Amino acid sequence: MVLIDKMERILAVCEFHGECEKVIQKVLEIGSEGDFVYILYFIPSKMHETIDKKAHTMIKGEAKKVLQTCIEKIRKEKISCKGKIKRGNAFSAMKKIVNKYKSTLII
Repeated sequence: MVLIDKMERILAVCEFHGECEKVIQKVLEIGSEGDFVYILYFIPSKMHETIDKKAHTMIKGEAKKVLQTCIEKIRKEKISCKGKIKRGNAFSAMKKIVNKYKSTLII
């Protein structure tokens, strides 16, 4: 008899300049090979409303670097991973992604 582990679909939510490292560490603790992780890297909309174009470009560039680093850490553990940078309301973005990827865990 062969037992098949249930694949987890994990949604990891990080906020810009938040404690994303802790979130990724938690993903690595509970995730295992064969799981799928989707990282929602959230930039609060209030940051975009009060800055100029140059600062906006800098924030977006920094966010891309952080997201790519997180994805690489997770993939090193043989866990499938995708990510996206979103701005605005985190909860509405989370709802769409939970439904799209049928997430079983949210961190």
